[in-house]
Amino acid sequence: MKKYFSYILFTLLLGAIACACSDNLSIRQSYTYSIGMLPLPSALENGEAVNLEFSIVREGYYEGTAYKFRYFQSAGKGVLTDSKGKSIPVNRFQDIPSDDFTLIYQCTGEEQQQLDFVFMDNFGQVVEYTIAFNSKRTEPEPEEKPVNYNFEFTTLPVPAQILLNDTIEIQCSLIKADVRNDATYSVRYFQPTGRGTLLLENEISLQPNKLYNLDSETFRLYYVSNSEERQSVDVYIVDSKGQTVRKTFDFDNIPIVQEPEIDFSFTLEVLPIPKSIATNETIEIRCRIKKADERNNSRYYIRYFQPDGKGELRMDNGTLFFPNDLYSLNRNSFRLYYTSHCAEQQTIDVYIEDQNGQVVQKTFGLQNEKAGDDATADVTLSGE
Repeated sequence: MKKYFSYILFTLLLGAIACACSDNLSIRQSYTYSIGMLPLPSALENGEAVNLEFSIVREGYYEGTAYKFRYFQSAGKGVLTDSKGKSIPVNRFQDIPSDDFTLIYQCTGEEQQQLDFVFMDNFGQVVEYTIAFNSKRTEPEPEEKPVNYNFEFTTLPVPAQILLNDTIEIQCSLIKADVRNDATYSVRYFQPTGRGTLLLENEISLQPNKLYNLDSETFRLYYVSNSEERQSVDVYIVDSKGQTVRKTFDFDNIPIVQEPEIDFSFTLEVLPIPKSIATNETIEIRCRIKKADERNNSRYYIRYFQPDGKGELRMDNGTLFFPNDLYSLNRNSFRLYYTSHCAEQQTIDVYIEDQNGQVVQKTFGLQNEKAGDDATADVTLSGE
């Protein structure tokens, strides 16, 4: 009897566990979902309609789940209806009767179309879906314009001077105004002044006023001087439509003398200064920048250091210099004024720099003695 009662109790426990598990399984009601759609055409024309066949793809199934949608038209113009032809208003939620449903969209414009759908279930889960169509509008082909047969005759730069028996290469190009231009071209030349020979591609010697066919729109001419005088050559390009373009080349027979390069070096000249200076005394330093070449138009700058002692340095226009700061000089002759602020030996290094990075240094050494000593200081030159 006890054994029979134990079997009954075990059966009841299993049933209770099964019921508990069943309750846990029934707790979840909300499942995620996505939107699927059958393929659509990439473009629509004005008045064309297309079926939008949607499918709701659920992660899991709960019988109490319901879905709805609304839409916006963010680009283009069109009309959206349900499968029965009922118009669907913009930005108004519509119930979805089944997981598979069809809407009909008709394009009413000639521009790009875009529809933005928002789907929502009764648990508040939102899925967005966008559909876009390009426009099938085609522009009428413009009437073909007549062919423009104009062209340019261009050359690379050539020397302006030539001596007897010299040869100058002339690289030539014909530039068409219209790629449809199928004209053919010829070359001829005259020589109003001087004497020389003109060659085509260094192979064909051209005779004055005679036409020669050109096989390419790029070619080379070679002019050889046969005289010691000024020479002029007129080259004509003639096309099969009767158009002519001329280019004239002038050559001098005088040798060109190359001007020597500018020498940018310079020195700093100063007049003698006193050898000693008293505290609070001011001395004048007269300076001049001497250029090696008068064609040198460089700009100059000044700065200074004071390795020994203490004092201040000013420009003749009153500008107070600070050590290692760079100041522009607007003239080549100028005066500096140094004032002593100590009772010890003093040293000043003055640097003149140009825009090319060249530097000239002058060093001034001063003893601290009574004012009125008429001895002059030694000036050390370095960096010249």
